[in-house]
Amino acid sequence: MLTLSQLAQLIGAELVGDPEAVVTRAQPFESAGAGDVTFATDAAYLTRLDESAATAIIVKSAIPSTRSNLLIAPSPKLAFTRALQILHSEPYRPHGVSADLILGEGTVLGEEASIHPRVTVGSNAKIGDRVTLHSGVVIGNRCGIGDDTVVHANVSIYDDCQIGRRVIVHSGTVIGSDGFGFVVD
Repeated sequence: MLTLSQLAQLIGAELVGDPEAVVTRAQPFESAGAGDVTFATDAAYLTRLDESAATAIIVKSAIPSTRSNLLIAPSPKLAFTRALQILHSEPYRPHGVSADLILGEGTVLGEEASIHPRVTVGSNAKIGDRVTLHSGVVIGNRCGIGDDTVVHANVSIYDDCQIGRRVIVHSGTVIGSDGFGFVVD
């Protein structure tokens, strides 16, 4: 829960409206209601600002004819994405390391890891701080997984791959496999 003045500061927007109004969620334009922040970028939404029940609407420039609280940002979509992160992300809570983790020789686990059952990590890999590895993840030799990364269930990461910080890899993904192309011989 944030006041509009707090949210404006956090997302880098200029507030036109009530600085003490409170928002608790970020929602799409069509479903936004009291306590919500939304955004409007195209003409179809910009002409309907006063129809929205949202507490605040993120826009690119001031619209003098509206009664709505506005958060003016150079990139409304980026500002809305920041609002989503601020209002909807949960603080990281490490779940610890499963007892059945298979860990290769020379591999280093970062601090506060959350490693679920049935995970295999090869040799000489480096797993960053606050990394979450869900069930069934297989990580090859000499791989690097950056801090604050989440690897969902049943992901395979082949040898020598490097994954950056704050990455989300969705279930069933294979990273480092052969491409789909072929060459006629």
